[in-house]
Amino acid sequence: LPSISEGMPNSLMEAMALEMPCIASNVGGVPELIEHNVDGLIFEPKNPKKLADLIRLLLEDENLQKKLGMNARKKMMNKFNWNQIIKKLEIFYGKLLINE
Repeated sequence: LPSISEGMPNSLMEAMALEMPCIASNVGGVPELIEHNVDGLIFEPKNPKKLADLIRLLLEDENLQKKLGMNARKKMMNKFNWNQIIKKLEIFYGKLLINE
């Protein structure tokens, strides 16, 4: 996801949920989704050489591909599933109601 501007990228979240090893630029909500070299790879925007280096790294290292993909899926299933979203919304609305 080589963007120079991004919110919380759904396409990245979908790819991570499907165990795809991801490379994304360090913009918007990307750092909330990817921890570099744990569940994806991050590079600074407007740095095509670094992007090319990371693509080459992934293509040449199957173990890294698998590790990043598995960790990304775990993160998406644990942090961004409907049960977690519902819990966060319940807490949020509960606080709003208490403050009224």
